Amino acid sequence: MLPLGEVLYSVGHPHDCSWIHSFPDTSPRVRWQRALAQTIAPTTTNLGPDNFGWNYKGRAASSVLQWFPQLSAGSYTGQSQGAWSLAGNDSYIALGGEFPKINGIAQQGLARMAVSAIAPNKMGPTYTTNPPRTVPPTTATRTASGTIKVTYGTAWDYDNESLTYELLRNGTVVTGFTRSIKTNFWSVPGQTYTDTGLSPGTSYVYQVRIKDLFGNALLSPKSSAVTA
Repeated sequence: MLPLGEVLYSVGHPHDCSWIHSFPDTSPRVRWQRALAQTIAPTTTNLGPDNFGWNYKGRAASSVLQWFPQLSAGSYTGQSQGAWSLAGNDSYIALGGEFPKINGIAQQGLARMAVSAIAPNKMGPTYTTNPPRTVPPTTATRTASGTIKVTYGTAWDYDNESLTYELLRNGTVVTGFTRSIKTNFWSVPGQTYTDTGLSPGTSYVYQVRIKDLFGNALLSPKSSAVTA
């Protein structure tokens, strides 16, 4: 563990933090969060009892923060771990261990991560989860003359809980449609929007652009063309 300011960083193999309102276990178990950040101060309360019979319901608890780097398990020790130790200061934290990759990129055994002010900030929204899910489609359905109902899926981000969604109609941003939605790898709900005042007889194709605070963008699949 590494306390820095108001945050406690840790490395290990958590797989169920649902008892403090964070990510749940998977069944079968295929996902471990091998690096974690949480508040040092109590900011929420425990649920309970948990799967092991411990019951801290109502007790003060810290909150898991939006920092979810994906460390691949190493093979050197045979214990299926990623990082074993942490060090840091007010600009960086360093992780050391036996991991071969971080976020799917080769980065063996040693890595540092910077605060956003000096970091590249190039990791954007993603549809990728573990267990995997199919990329959610964008659909468009005519519901009345000049009216089309659009459905689309949400994405999540390694270090931004709130993402901004823009709706593109025939490649142009729909004026007045901007949504900020909080999501995560365990909670990526579908969304709907009813587009009205369209020209009857005109064909429309829809797509969603998902952006994080640093401007990284992810485009959804395009819908089929629909005549209003």
